[in-house]
Amino acid sequence: MELLLIMEDLWDVVINDPPNDPNAVWLKNDNKACATIGFLVDDNQLIHVRHATTAKQAWDSLKAYHEKSCLSSKCIDSGATSHMTSDRTFFTELRHKRVSETIKVANGDLARVEGIGTEKLKCVDRNGNLIHVTINDVLYVPSL
Repeated sequence: MELLLIMEDLWDVVINDPPNDPNAVWLKNDNKACATIGFLVDDNQLIHVRHATTAKQAWDSLKAYHEKSCLSSKCIDSGATSHMTSDRTFFTELRHKRVSETIKVANGDLARVEGIGTEKLKCVDRNGNLIHVTINDVLYVPSL
């Protein structure tokens, strides 16, 4: 899709914020880009673009949806005793544990907890809106 938008010379309206006073050319290109995005997404993804008023909004919504499906996605288990991750980059704040602590993981193995901290995640709600969620007391377990 990105390559088609570039080939059709519509990429600028997708990645840049709309001008304060859009002219007829910009509006035409934005409409063409919106239509291109709408035609090319799978039917099950139309919910993420149908309320977008600009091509940039449609693209950003799709991007947020697909980012949650990438390798950096999190599975939030509301029934878990503790939230944990092996990816240090997710932490906005991390305090290293001075005393060694271990946890038992699902297969029965023990894993060492090296820190505890706060994660801020970007999530997509059921309406396709990007929301920010803070999770406190997340365990840093590198061996997961």
